[in-house]
Amino acid sequence: MNPLSGGARRAYTEALKLSARDRAALLEHLMRTLDSDPEVNAAWDAEVRRRIDEVERGDVKTIPWSVARKQVFARPRKKK
Repeated sequence: MNPLSGGARRAYTEALKLSARDRAALLEHLMRTLDSDPEVNAAWDAEVRRRIDEVERGDVKTIPWSVARKQVFARPRKKK
């Protein structure tokens, strides 16, 4: 990973002072600046809404991030 420039490093340091909710909102706004295709954005919005609805209805069981992270990193990696 490339090191951050001075301005990006300062922004990152300031962002870390925000609450998790505010960092997530900031990330969403920053990500939208990289995705300029309205159809892609609409598709992602619909997918996120669908997943939120599934959780709120109780159709899916959530697990803590610590458990999910262990499961992700326990999977064998594909060789390139």
